[in-house]
Amino acid sequence: MLGHIILLIIMPLVNLNIIIFKISELFSLIALVNVASIIAYILHVESAIKGYKVRINKLFILILLINLATLILGLFKINVIDYRTGIEKIYSIKIDASNNAYSSNIMIVDTISTIWLIVYLLKSYIKNIKISYTIKQKELYSFWVFSYCIILIARKILVSLYYFGVFNEDHYEHAFIITRIIGIISVIFLFLNPTILNYIPGIKDGAIFKRVTKKNYFSIIEKVIENQKLYLKPRLTVNDITIAIGISEKDISAAILLKTKYNFNDYINKYRIDTATKLIHQKFLDSHTTVSLGEKCGFNSHQSFFRAFKKNKNTTPKEYYLTKKNKNFR
Repeated sequence: MLGHIILLIIMPLVNLNIIIFKISELFSLIALVNVASIIAYILHVESAIKGYKVRINKLFILILLINLATLILGLFKINVIDYRTGIEKIYSIKIDASNNAYSSNIMIVDTISTIWLIVYLLKSYIKNIKISYTIKQKELYSFWVFSYCIILIARKILVSLYYFGVFNEDHYEHAFIITRIIGIISVIFLFLNPTILNYIPGIKDGAIFKRVTKKNYFSIIEKVIENQKLYLKPRLTVNDITIAIGISEKDISAAILLKTKYNFNDYINKYRIDTATKLIHQKFLDSHTTVSLGEKCGFNSHQSFFRAFKKNKNTTPKEYYLTKKNKNFR
């Protein structure tokens, strides 16, 4: 979250008239900072609900590069869209009439980037919040995330409409004031971050987050493996789990052994065998072979499937199937 605050520090200064810049000097940089800030915000939210530090998505890097490329093209007076706005300033940033078209390119790229990132965040959030182990007060956290997203989108759309002359000139000043108010509200929401509120005395007892410690490593490991069905991946290793959740291989193996008395391979194979038995009960072997059953459950060979099944159930997959089938016939 610190990185997000640092990235946004220039925005309240601009919105509150503490500093004023010409668009040719700083608008391109502010647009880039805005996109970088939203990406930092997304990473912060995803890390909070998943309980581990999320790595930056390659698409985020691409978006940053596109915004950077727009900035560089403008420096060379290369304008894809030759639109010249009639307004004098955005927030407290003065429009430079001599390089008006340049700001149009930045505005369009920045708007599209912002909306795409927010849509990505909302989809990711809705998908993961219900299964989050670390967020205790999901309604409160959801209110903060959704409200902040709505504010960011409303602000970006309003600024774009204002910039491209959708409003009548008589309403320019009103639109300008509204965009500044929305900008200030977004800053307030930034500092109402539940991560910060969680440590304020008085509400700490109703903690928003569960602390991630060695004591709950296993719960995180279990949730990730089950929710992402990682056990269906052939040749799954401890390192794959480390990459997925950011906990060291040593801590993962120790947490599994301490909680289940299984080593990593036996723990994963138990998931696979449970899946196999469910499929057998669903009459999968009525029309498929045991080889295909093993492959479907994540085993990389029939031999490893046979050994794991025998170890877990004290019988072979075929014998288990025939026993269940004969019981159903009786």
